Amino acid sequence: MTERLQVIPTLPGMGRSLIAHDEKSKMYPARGLLSVDQLKPRDRVWRRGGPYDQSNSSTCVTHTGKGMLNTAPLSSKASYYRRSRYDPFAWYPEVQRRDEWPGESPDYEGTSGLGLCKYLLEIGLIEEYRWNFGLQDTLLSLSHVGPVGLGIWWKSGMWRTDADGYIHATGENEGGHEVELIGVDVSERCVIGMNSWGDNWGVRGRFKLHWEDLETLLAEQGDAFVIIK
Repeated sequence: MTERLQVIPTLPGMGRSLIAHDEKSKMYPARGLLSVDQLKPRDRVWRRGGPYDQSNSSTCVTHTGKGMLNTAPLSSKASYYRRSRYDPFAWYPEVQRRDEWPGESPDYEGTSGLGLCKYLLEIGLIEEYRWNFGLQDTLLSLSHVGPVGLGIWWKSGMWRTDADGYIHATGENEGGHEVELIGVDVSERCVIGMNSWGDNWGVRGRFKLHWEDLETLLAEQGDAFVIIK
């Protein structure tokens, strides 16, 4: 992963892209959570409710964090009463204070998965976080560990899902965005994700992404993590 930071203009509902891990992050690969019989992707969709709506805020990262904590198997670790009261808007300034960049809003919009993980660990909502380095690691985590937080450059071909529910990694970079991946379909060679733009976007907030497109997005300085509770 490159250590270069880059910022591009952002649009409503997006934020600053996740560009680089710090050196310490590279010491904690998600693959280390797997047993020897878990080294092949398999069909899996983790149970998750409906999408959240970040509106025109840049809180995609913290909404993704709440989504992951409300997705199996993490959702079984806390009561629904507690989980329903997680507030991604309140988390947002705290996460910005812990991310890779100085300052906070209005100095810049958005934040990082690393900042989110640091904050959730600090307040005791998670016990550990790990990083996926490339397509295979991401597929294995989705197959055997749980949902994955994905920070990527959002491209113009991804604004809408097609007739089959897919977004496509084509066109120009529009800004940085974070989404939650919740499943794998091996026969279709796709992952299944949840956005945070309400249930009127995509297929009630969900989308599919071909493995080849996911590999492209990860190679373009994408960022993928799992959290453990």
